[in-house]
Amino acid sequence: MVEMSRDRRVCLEKCAPRCTAPLSFFNKTLFVFVAFVLLCAVDFVHGAGLTENVISGCAASYDPNMDYFPDKVQVQYASNFQVQYFNNYKVITNTQLWQGGTVTFQNILYQCGTPPPQGFDGAQFVSVPVRRTAPLSTTYMGFIESLGAPSSIVAVENFADVTSGCLQSLIQAGKIAEVGYDINMTTLAGTYPNVIWTSTYDGDTEPAAFKAAGLRYSFVSEYLEPNPLARAEWLEFFAMFYNREKQAQAATEAIASRYHGLKSLVAGLGLPRPSVIWANPAWDAPGMWEVPGGQSLPAGLITDAGGAYTFASDPSTSSVYVNFTALSAVSYADVWFTDVWATPADAVKQQPLIASFASYKNNRIFNSDKLSTSDGATDYNEGAVSQADLLLADMVRVLYPNISDGYGTARRWFRNIATENVTLVGPTACPVNPAPPPTASSAVLHGWPMWTALAAAMFLFGMNV
Repeated sequence: MVEMSRDRRVCLEKCAPRCTAPLSFFNKTLFVFVAFVLLCAVDFVHGAGLTENVISGCAASYDPNMDYFPDKVQVQYASNFQVQYFNNYKVITNTQLWQGGTVTFQNILYQCGTPPPQGFDGAQFVSVPVRRTAPLSTTYMGFIESLGAPSSIVAVENFADVTSGCLQSLIQAGKIAEVGYDINMTTLAGTYPNVIWTSTYDGDTEPAAFKAAGLRYSFVSEYLEPNPLARAEWLEFFAMFYNREKQAQAATEAIASRYHGLKSLVAGLGLPRPSVIWANPAWDAPGMWEVPGGQSLPAGLITDAGGAYTFASDPSTSSVYVNFTALSAVSYADVWFTDVWATPADAVKQQPLIASFASYKNNRIFNSDKLSTSDGATDYNEGAVSQADLLLADMVRVLYPNISDGYGTARRWFRNIATENVTLVGPTACPVNPAPPPTASSAVLHGWPMWTALAAAMFLFGMNV
């Protein structure tokens, strides 16, 4: 062993006496105590797990005892989907896929960076949070925008159906692909979606095509829900794919609170209930008229807004066909809602006898096309379903134009075809919704081993000096 020179040894003793001198018993004890506290704190935080869902990125490691989804939804109004939570995955069950159907379907959503669970034959597995999505219905886009995730959309069926100004701008920028109503699987696969949202029916061949292309998919049946709040709660369904349950739960509760408040306000007015027709010419049955059944969403919306729906006695939850004689029997109705006519002249051109209806005489025919694109797409078919409170407020403003409901006086979706023009929607800048920075809870997921190593090093150093 080479002995250190005297000059070198003296220099070290003079320059760094505190480094070469042994720690006192008190200092050593304090040092070890601090390291011990750090170790305990790290262990406590790690054991406690996350305090909120991770909405961006993946887990750096997997702990089977950790709850990766502390934010959970509690379904209150919707009846066509259910959810069960496990530590690193969620099981979503669609209980009704089409009208009268008894087939169910499951999605297994597992935290990115953790292993998918075993079993669940026939289910579709999706790693969450999703980053690239393909909503194949305009209604779904409204939910996605409500979650602040429009930039996740990479494919839609038809550009001409999109009304959102934000999505129009993304389409113009070439960030969204058009796959067509018949679904061009090559184009769709080329967008690399993490999940495809679509509806289905008995005998549908699309699922097999998705599987053959190696694409993940999920079924949406919000249109089967019989009331506005149940449909609006499908926001929670979409949120689970983004791990944004906390945001969706708060939004749903706020929508429900405002909806019930407005409904109670109207019920307490004590005014006569305006009678309402909601009817359109049946495109596939000449001479017949399509009206919502008495248990349908439009019927429930009219009732909650303080109206008297003229076909409320019909037990159907979907649309039914009636002849013009049946419509003539309710010609006294104060208000008529349509999705077809742009002007009163269009109405009488369709059927001259409409000129004798009270709604025509009093200029109270309303179309849901107030917000539309130059291609004829309407925001009613995109944004209204996810905003049940605003939809109810729109209906109230039609039926009771002179009351104050706390929402102002302007209508968003319903337009008086005799006195109002369509408002055209064009491309607009998307709202900026950056992913929030990692919080203390998410740091536990990604960074706790570093702090453990630091505390352990301090502990061992203290024991050996």
